[in-house]
Amino acid sequence: MKVIKHNNKLMKLVVILCFTLKFSLSCGQADATVIVDTLDNGFTYYLKPMDKANGKIYMDLVIRSGSNQQKKDQFNFAHFIEHLPFTAFRSKAKKENKKLEEAIRSQSFTLNGITLYDQTGYSFHFPASNAFLQDQGLSFLAKTLFGEMFPTKENFEAEKGAMYQEIASAHLGDRLSKDDIFRSQFNECASEVVFPDSFWNHTQNYKISDAKDFIKKWYRPELSSLVVVGEIEDVDQIRAEIQKKFTSPGKSLPIQQKPCKKSLSTGSPKFTVIDHQMKGSDFGSEVNIHLFKKEKHLKSKFSENQWNYLKPLLSHRISMFLLKRDEYYNSPTKTAVNWTFDFPVLDITINTKLGREKESIERTFKNLDLLYYKGISKETWTSIYNEGLETLDLSKTKSANEWLKVLKNQSLGKKPLTIKEKKELLEWWQGFTIEDFNTALRTLLDQNTKDFVVLAPFSSDFDEAYWKENTKAWLTQYDPNFLAKDQDHAKALYKELPKDPLGSRVFQLTNGQKVIINEITKEDHGNKFLDFHAFQNFGAKHFNSENYYTAMLAPEVIQNAGVGQLNKYELKEVMTINSIQKIAPYVTDTESGIEGKLNGHGLTIFFDLLQDYIDSPRKDSLAFIDWQHIQWRRYLSPGISRIFPDTKAEVDQRIGLSRSELGISEQYKASKKLSMNDVYKTYDLIFGSQQDFTIAISTNYKAEQLLPLITKLFDGTLKKDAVPERFNSKDTSAQKHQTKVIPVSSIPKANAMLALKYLKKVDASDWKTQLKSYILEKSLSNRISPIRYFENKALYFWKVTYYYHKESEQADISLYFPTLEEQVEEITKEIKKITRELKRRTISQEELDEIKNKVPKTKFGIDWESNSSLTTKVLYNYHNFNLLTPQKKEFEDYLESISPKDIKATAKEFFKDANKRKFIALPST
Repeated sequence: MKVIKHNNKLMKLVVILCFTLKFSLSCGQADATVIVDTLDNGFTYYLKPMDKANGKIYMDLVIRSGSNQQKKDQFNFAHFIEHLPFTAFRSKAKKENKKLEEAIRSQSFTLNGITLYDQTGYSFHFPASNAFLQDQGLSFLAKTLFGEMFPTKENFEAEKGAMYQEIASAHLGDRLSKDDIFRSQFNECASEVVFPDSFWNHTQNYKISDAKDFIKKWYRPELSSLVVVGEIEDVDQIRAEIQKKFTSPGKSLPIQQKPCKKSLSTGSPKFTVIDHQMKGSDFGSEVNIHLFKKEKHLKSKFSENQWNYLKPLLSHRISMFLLKRDEYYNSPTKTAVNWTFDFPVLDITINTKLGREKESIERTFKNLDLLYYKGISKETWTSIYNEGLETLDLSKTKSANEWLKVLKNQSLGKKPLTIKEKKELLEWWQGFTIEDFNTALRTLLDQNTKDFVVLAPFSSDFDEAYWKENTKAWLTQYDPNFLAKDQDHAKALYKELPKDPLGSRVFQLTNGQKVIINEITKEDHGNKFLDFHAFQNFGAKHFNSENYYTAMLAPEVIQNAGVGQLNKYELKEVMTINSIQKIAPYVTDTESGIEGKLNGHGLTIFFDLLQDYIDSPRKDSLAFIDWQHIQWRRYLSPGISRIFPDTKAEVDQRIGLSRSELGISEQYKASKKLSMNDVYKTYDLIFGSQQDFTIAISTNYKAEQLLPLITKLFDGTLKKDAVPERFNSKDTSAQKHQTKVIPVSSIPKANAMLALKYLKKVDASDWKTQLKSYILEKSLSNRISPIRYFENKALYFWKVTYYYHKESEQADISLYFPTLEEQVEEITKEIKKITRELKRRTISQEELDEIKNKVPKTKFGIDWESNSSLTTKVLYNYHNFNLLTPQKKEFEDYLESISPKDIKATAKEFFKDANKRKFIALPST
């Protein structure tokens, strides 16, 4: 703002100005006239005439000095001095001005004051058109500024009692003391705090001479401004009064205000514990834990104007969320979030009761986790967004209170926004989305918690050491950002290698870990997606037999419990909100890993949940019991639903094939024997060694966006030295192939399950043989159906499947037939006839063409570039098994070239007795 100095009383100057707070209302076109004048002594006044201002005139005197200017041993002295003019004003009215005394008694006007760290304010608000009160108000404010409104010695001493009552009440209400305590710890300008039990004695040190010296030194015209807003009828008249009453002879000598050094969140972490000395009061059992988060990383993402606008919205939203959660749980915890005075940090204040501190910290961070993952709802965002549009409306006319606030801030030297800046801020907000707001919210919550202050009652059991060490321990347990290190140099944690044959970018982390990212560039219409698969060749068979089931079932237990502070229901809600379709750890016989799928912009949340699955599986004894009950309910399902998975699991185990899942009955029996502690220990052994994972990703995010998140996620150290002795699996190559009878508990009495497996060694890269084997399995299935429907065999249901075991490089055609025990051999003969027929006769061209038309190309990885999930699978196959997917044309040409003779030749190779494994599953006795 350009301040215009005006000395010629005959000249009328009307300056059209428009002021605003950096984060406040924008100025409209109407009601924009503000008169600004600076007197010779440096005193500045602002006049804002208004047609409508609730029938009032508001006069506020702003002095740019406050408690920062009092001495170290003068706690609350500036506040005490602010009281003195009111005492003198009331006393003089009673003695000298009966009309004014009556106005005071009838509350015809409002008189107030405030003392802050950098300013002192006096306000006089009165009905418009009341010339008497206007004169009295201007006189009061002018005499206050020049030290002429000073009480008698008797009233000076009496005011000490009033001050003591106010301060004691403020401490009991937990209002003023906290900010004063913070400042005394972290701001060199702050006075040493005096607590209520000592405050009366402290006030006896207040001297009249010191008060007058303070007023003379710091109540100065050049440090002061007057703001007058309201229904001013005669502008010239009130200006003349201001100039007359606030003019003083000459300017005073300039004075230097020493800048205050602030140390919060600078240097080493500060763990401060203070005895709040309120024993014996209602406040005596309260504990206040203040956690400070820096704003550095978030502030750098916005312009200064944007950040000043967004900052209070973020803290208010966090406060409201925590308040509702605290009320919902009816807990002793009450959490508030504010920006601490004078410090660029977010203050999360946990108010709790003595003995409930750990519970309150745990609950607070559970709620903060929920907010972090869920973000605000669309309904909440709509309300915030619309309020923002209204607030930033350039055409909106401000109220008297809004003008008063704007001009007072202007008088304190806060630079107003230009019209251009206001328009830019509005345009920015119009383009701001719920995703942008939630990203800012999460970035703020993700800032490091470095310092804390605890206000608590001290005793022999709860001394300074107790509060300091226990608070550190609680925060270490529940706050993932407590003393966390910044990772600003993620790029130094990896290097890029040459692309792989699939065209994917390959990176190697400093721990040796490989990351493969296939950047899909197809048109996505703004939709973001990511498929993730981290895997390692370490599975349940790397444990001894006692821990095999613990390893296989650990991921299920964790998924049923949740991660971090989220139970499984909250986790599901968070994933739905953030368009995360899947995050699932898994363990097979020979492998372990974690898969995930994101369809949206929740990238940070996606990786945070991945990290929680690896580092912070939720341990909950009730959830563990619930998981055991789920296994029981599955076990109680009809036998026909269990006999297939039960028999398959038993057969694969007998043969020694790698298993990805257990049978239902087998899993239920194992679940009853599991120890929850063993499950979490084993899970940590498997997933704790992050450096052993290879990571395959297909996405339309850029690799540079993902790598900082990946390097943060996978930075673990080796833990597998603690794995028990390896579980030795069976060797299929040395087995005899006679028929084996196996017990399966889910098979009903007098029933049986015939299981036939044909296993043929096929090189992993021989996709052509695998394709012909798949066609052979379909031709076999076509010939089995008539056994049931036309030959009246007791086949209730049956399954024929084809699968390629990459680990052992075996093609597998499996047949499962639930039937009556006495019909097992008859069905075996029928299958032998069918396989003999396939080896001796060619299938028809018509049948072959029908099967070819139904071959799922995705099964063989064709067109993988257009499907992110398939792309990730192709990356996994190549980097885990060195399998290259055939080109689309090559595959289609070969598929077209396959003849009935080729299938006959494949049948001869596949259906050899040497490849056959026969099992008869009978009810276990």
